[in-house]
Amino acid sequence: MANRCGVLMLLIIFLISGAALAVEEDSQRMVIKLGSDDTGESLKIDNVDWPDWVDQKIQAVNDSTGVFCVDVYNGPTEQDIVNWLEKQEKVSILNFHFLDMLFDASLNVARMQNVARLMTDKGLERNAYRYVPLRDKDNAFVEIYFEGYPESAKGRRDTTHVSRVDTLYVVGSTKNLLVGGESTVVSDGKPVTVPIFSLEFPGKNHMLSLTGGYLPTGGTDQKFFAGSGIYFPNGGKLGYMARVIYASESIETFGSYIQQGFGPTAGLMWCEKSYRIHLTVGIQYFDRLNQDRRVEPTINLGVRLNILTF
Repeated sequence: MANRCGVLMLLIIFLISGAALAVEEDSQRMVIKLGSDDTGESLKIDNVDWPDWVDQKIQAVNDSTGVFCVDVYNGPTEQDIVNWLEKQEKVSILNFHFLDMLFDASLNVARMQNVARLMTDKGLERNAYRYVPLRDKDNAFVEIYFEGYPESAKGRRDTTHVSRVDTLYVVGSTKNLLVGGESTVVSDGKPVTVPIFSLEFPGKNHMLSLTGGYLPTGGTDQKFFAGSGIYFPNGGKLGYMARVIYASESIETFGSYIQQGFGPTAGLMWCEKSYRIHLTVGIQYFDRLNQDRRVEPTINLGVRLNILTF
């Protein structure tokens, strides 16, 4: 009995793995059948029965005369992890159907990635795809076919069809170095105006920056430092800016302060790819001529030019 069970289990495993590698050809459409939870990770060019037309169409895509369309279908699957979660008394997920759909969507992305890998291994040099995620009432599979460009568009060099937003801020390791000037005015004090360097750390819809400036004025010097955070609603060019600033003027010879202050400000920044303009207002914890420290209103204006992105 144990031997029969073992043989039966091996047969089931063989059938499942075989289903993932089954390929059908209908005219010039290649269909790769997959198990309901199979991402196609095991697909290799040597174990796929390629139709005769594939090499010709790969060359056509490499020559920029068309693209491969990849329709990725999910079956009516119910993920095991979702079924398990639904049966747990302490798990309070309101919409298990939504969670199941989310897993299915992730499967489709993984399947598309493995199709791209498979086609690259087969000889595709130009990653030109139209990826369409779909659902089938019975099965999970991938359908691959060629679509040529119209005569007016042949020879164009487009690649994978991906939606792109033309915005400066992209998540990643990009940093910006800027130069410019800052001027800070506080009541009961003299304006502090200095040339500055600023280092920016952009995000998807936000940015952090560090700013420092120094100006000797013949007998006195002026210093400025600031740390800032900026939020750009919907990735636009106008952002809300919050910062902590320090501004001072001192006598160069003795190093004693004529005035100094620090504190928070908030306002707006207009951001273009090549320059920034901001205006903030707030308070400084301020003293002048070594008098007692006190809270004073302040206004801060700055202009910066982007000189380096790295």
